[in-house]
Amino acid sequence: MNIAIKMDKNELDYQLVSLSKQKEDYDKLLYYYKKPNKGIIELKHDVDDKLSRVIKLYTLL
Repeated sequence: MNIAIKMDKNELDYQLVSLSKQKEDYDKLLYYYKKPNKGIIELKHDVDDKLSRVIKLYTLL
């Protein structure tokens, strides 16, 4: 079975910038909280996973 996926480079660019900004924001929140916050850590890991997937897709272009 052949599956065709259309990847838009502009959309990947947008996702890359957006996720990078979110990652930076969560890093700042963790720094300012001084103690580990489980909710923020989970959100940061989710963003990290999404960011790594976008980077992998980006390398395919």
